Amino acid sequence: MGVRSFLEKESPPGDALRAKQLGHATPNAASRYQYQRRDDHSSAPVVSGEAEQRKAMNRFPRGKRANVFDTERFLDVVELLYASTVEDRCLPAAFKSVIDWAGASGVAHLKYDGRTGATLRSETLGLDPGTEDEYVAHYSTVDLRVTPALAMPMGRVYTDHSLVEDGIYRSSEIFDFLVRHHIPHIMAVTVAKDDATFSTFSLQRSLKQGRVLADTQARFLPLLPHLRRALRIREAMQAARASHVALMEVVNRLPFGVIFPDQRCKPITISQLAESLIGRRIGINYVGGKIQAVHPDDDRRLQRAIARAVAPRATNVIPGSTVTVRSPRRTRPIVITIIPVRSADLLGEAVPRCMLVINDPDPSLVPQIDVVMRGLGLSYAEAMLVCLLFSGSSLRDVSEKLNVSINTSKSQLKAIYRKTNCGSHVDLTKALVLAMLSNGPLVGPPADAIAEEK
Repeated sequence: MGVRSFLEKESPPGDALRAKQLGHATPNAASRYQYQRRDDHSSAPVVSGEAEQRKAMNRFPRGKRANVFDTERFLDVVELLYASTVEDRCLPAAFKSVIDWAGASGVAHLKYDGRTGATLRSETLGLDPGTEDEYVAHYSTVDLRVTPALAMPMGRVYTDHSLVEDGIYRSSEIFDFLVRHHIPHIMAVTVAKDDATFSTFSLQRSLKQGRVLADTQARFLPLLPHLRRALRIREAMQAARASHVALMEVVNRLPFGVIFPDQRCKPITISQLAESLIGRRIGINYVGGKIQAVHPDDDRRLQRAIARAVAPRATNVIPGSTVTVRSPRRTRPIVITIIPVRSADLLGEAVPRCMLVINDPDPSLVPQIDVVMRGLGLSYAEAMLVCLLFSGSSLRDVSEKLNVSINTSKSQLKAIYRKTNCGSHVDLTKALVLAMLSNGPLVGPPADAIAEEK
């Protein structure tokens, strides 16, 4: 279903919307919109809700109504708004299209501190940068409109004159500032609110354009659900991108390869070391959008393990497993630990379903001892055992390297499981990964050097 076909269901009452195939929206699309000015200085009541919206639209005769609500332009504005959620370069064009649609002179998307009124973030178009800086630095904290705007319900359209009594507003410091910069009139809506902050989207009008009229509000109302939804999606996308960038900065410093597959077993994110291991063809490949082992038997075990990890689970038991993958160029196999993850574990999003931790024993960089001690609450000897196990050594090999009996190593491993509340190697690997993501530095000397220090 195309964008416009979908929007037919989302758009408010009025003339029937026609679906028309569009090309990809670009920032230049806003250049064909005609700017509209209004010089009427009369005031208008607040218009809100579907019933009021119908009344406002029906005030106009059929012929005039076509001039108020232009279906083609409305769909262009909506498409640009949604395009801006994933393409930052589309935001100026989206804001410009809203300005022209509502007959305003500028727009401002502002996030306020709910206690002090200070502006925490601002995105504007059509305002002089000096005006924006001056407002953010001083005038937002003395803006009489902020406190009553905070009390407004989400999604209700309001104007400056509906927030503050006219005589008080005209004698205020903020009014003098706005008149000086030729933007004394606004039409705004609260688009997001929580205990500490709230965000508004406002349209500014000049002295010449005058106060916001009922027809302007009625023209803006059909756009409002899409505007609020687009801003909410854009903020979520920005937070997700920032979270992902921060996560990958840490993940790329880990001494093992990391891959996050989705529910279809296709990788969403691959760390730099994992890409390097795949590129060196030491036992795993990236074929047809999936991670595969070179040897068919290894690949069958790997695919079964990943499928079990990403499958929907009806219980709190989270399966995991470890797969050894033979390498045509190495004597020691690659060890891949498949760890199911929940959104709260790492990314904050529900898209990744598991994490593949790929250990290449040959480079043998291991987690930093003090990171393991601090992150898992282990003694030095226990942390050393964990690091050597993590490098791909078996428990018997670790015992030989540390010059202790296998029974001693088994007792230490049981104590480690008890301290970390882990029941398996997979649980321990997951706990170690999370500890390394939240502590640093992350890597230490080669595994053999650690054993020699002992």
